[in-house]
Amino acid sequence: MIRGKNGDLLHVILRAWDEQPIERYDVCDEAEFLQVARIKPKRGTQYPAHKHITNKRNVALTQECWVVMRGSVRAHYYDSDGRKLRDDLLTAGDVSVTLRGGHAYEIVEENTLVIEVKNGPYVGRDADKTEIGASV
Repeated sequence: MIRGKNGDLLHVILRAWDEQPIERYDVCDEAEFLQVARIKPKRGTQYPAHKHITNKRNVALTQECWVVMRGSVRAHYYDSDGRKLRDDLLTAGDVSVTLRGGHAYEIVEENTLVIEVKNGPYVGRDADKTEIGASV
């Protein structure tokens, strides 16, 4: 977990090998807009067919999650003021969750594959992102 100078949780790094001994580990607090959990169900577990209801959500913050499926990514983490906090190497199975603050990613290996998840909609780079800090 990476916290800002005022103690706010900015980023969470979840390693593929760092399994929790419980069936469900909620990475994000229930008050966050992006809900991320590591689920390790027992064999035979079934989830009934369902759909998620549409709630009127007041989303005041965009949060993002990257899952490295293959290869490796160097992640650069920043606080909310654009100050670099640290760098980390993410490899297959690792997850990076940005709740607040900023980040930059650098692809290290050919054929790296990542899955990006964030609350949307995505309205294009110019309207969706603000550059901060130094480049990677």
